[in-house]
Amino acid sequence: MIKNILIIAFTFLTVNVYADSPITSTDFYKAYTDMEMVRHAKECGLIAPAEVEFLRDPLKPIDEKVAIINAFGWEVDGKDNANKFSNIAYGKPYDSLDLEYLSANDLFVLGYLKIMDNYNSINTPLYLINKAGEENPELLKSFTYNIIRSLVLGQELMNKDFCQVWKVTEKVLDDKSIIMDMKQGAKEIIIGYIKEYKSYCK
Repeated sequence: MIKNILIIAFTFLTVNVYADSPITSTDFYKAYTDMEMVRHAKECGLIAPAEVEFLRDPLKPIDEKVAIINAFGWEVDGKDNANKFSNIAYGKPYDSLDLEYLSANDLFVLGYLKIMDNYNSINTPLYLINKAGEENPELLKSFTYNIIRSLVLGQELMNKDFCQVWKVTEKVLDDKSIIMDMKQGAKEIIIGYIKEYKSYCK
């Protein structure tokens, strides 16, 4: 009996440790639950053709796109939504894509899907997101683009320096040239969690 209790306690603590990070603890999709697609993404957790079509549409707002991806959620054992996106959009797995021919939009979408699929693998998502900004400099003016990038950077920095997790976010918040294109409620959810790292800055 005691052994079983200890196992349950250990599992609970492990899940909480995994969950406590910039990528896994910022459920900003909750500010977008007025969107049917966001509700569907949360319910299913897996990307479908309708979501792929929305995510690839250059006319759809960037904040709504990341809200859908955020709603897919994460799992300790990982997900495969980036690969599913690639198969649906391009008819081939992600590893077979030639990234040089991808639009900035698809690079950004894949980058965020990748980090939500596996929050412990940061290099590829960050590369994709940075490349998206290089391909389309207009993204660099977007608050949504920059705050997502800061969450990915924060995911990496939390293993090195908790203060820097706050610093990369603060840099985005202080940049007056950035255009606010995310719901205030979503911004507050993100900052509400990230500001906890500010206490480590001395």
